[in-house]
Amino acid sequence: MEKPNITIFSPDDIYSYGAMTIAGILENKGYKTQLSRKLILSEAQNSNFVGFSLSSTLHLTGKIKSLITELKKSGKFIVIGGPISISPQFIFNCIPEVDVVVIGEGEDTVLDLVDTWLNSKDLENVDGIAFKSNGKTVITKRREPADISEKPLPKIPEDIGSQSIRGASVYIETHRGCAANCSFCLIPKLFGTKIRTRLLNSLVTEVRAFKKAGAKKIAIGTGNVALYGCQQGVKIEEEKVIQMLKAISKVTGPQNLAAPDLRIDMIPDSIVEAILKYTYGLIIFGIESGSNKILKKMRKGIRVEKIKETINRVRKYNGKLKVDGAFIVGYPGESEEDFNMTKELVEELVLSDYTVSITEPIPGTELCNEILNLPLEKNPVFAKDGTRLGKKHDLSIAERRAFELILSAALSRIFPIYVDDILTSEYLKFSQRQGEEIRTMTKLIKRFYAFR
Repeated sequence: MEKPNITIFSPDDIYSYGAMTIAGILENKGYKTQLSRKLILSEAQNSNFVGFSLSSTLHLTGKIKSLITELKKSGKFIVIGGPISISPQFIFNCIPEVDVVVIGEGEDTVLDLVDTWLNSKDLENVDGIAFKSNGKTVITKRREPADISEKPLPKIPEDIGSQSIRGASVYIETHRGCAANCSFCLIPKLFGTKIRTRLLNSLVTEVRAFKKAGAKKIAIGTGNVALYGCQQGVKIEEEKVIQMLKAISKVTGPQNLAAPDLRIDMIPDSIVEAILKYTYGLIIFGIESGSNKILKKMRKGIRVEKIKETINRVRKYNGKLKVDGAFIVGYPGESEEDFNMTKELVEELVLSDYTVSITEPIPGTELCNEILNLPLEKNPVFAKDGTRLGKKHDLSIAERRAFELILSAALSRIFPIYVDDILTSEYLKFSQRQGEEIRTMTKLIKRFYAFR
């Protein structure tokens, strides 16, 4: 039988790295694929096999849900993959029209799936998927983690240079897995706790391909740059990390390479100096909270004292290094005292920039399971705030804390932001929009989520 055309949709107007990777693997085996970041029916008109690379619970609503419904009416075979695939029953409950969910890593599974669909359609023989049969969900044998040391080049769209993800055209993958065990994070559940590292030659070849295709800036987006090359546990292989940064930087130039994501407790001076030398000098620490109680509940593996120690250690690079911090508010069990500790820490650290997020329940995480069992009236994202500020703007506790922390962060940067009425309004709307999105997610999860 002639090989089919395949369309892979990527949401949020961004070509996700996962979608590009799967398309590249399929093309390497002779399948004609099309990547689309436009969620419209006509993009898949010449394909009978249609995939979606989805990373957020919100992707199971709105435009994508409507598009899948229309595609199914046209007789398309619908497959969903990506981080949300860890709970296939949840996906089927949200969008019954989906034919198959590729669970976890899809490199090996998708080739097996396409070949089976094309020939025998006996899906039970495909490891690593879930599908519906006679109204019931069938989950096949778990597939072993993929060997990512060497892999085909991703399919790189001609307009890759037009997209910007935190300033980069693309975030590439240098390794998989994380030995940490943060209760809100899906990475160790999805990719495991053992670190699998890509060979440097394969990685550099991929970077060259992205640059040739027009990618302007390239970032490393694997959760923790310092884990590259780890063989056992979380022992940092400093020389391997430095060699990796140096090799990629030779292709991109330091001004076009970012390696931002690092842990507070995994950043020796040698790696800081390599980031300064081989990238444009951005580090983003996931600090999350200024309360040791909440950090412990998050299972971050760090304490406030360690946060301050690390920030003070890297201050000697001020003027050359941009150090940002990411914070989470509205975590279950977070008291007003805990929040005030976070606010005080933000004001004390005086970083280059801050990211403030409201707690997001991601299916498959311990946090999500806790929120499932938490009455809405006790969830800070739903509970109305009783402060003067909260009452004035009809905010939930989490929304008010996000708004307040964003305001404090703007004034606590190395170069403070002048916050006028217009910017204050934008910060307020941003906090409210986050709150509304998290409430939508939570309601969807409480309605449709099923434990695996």
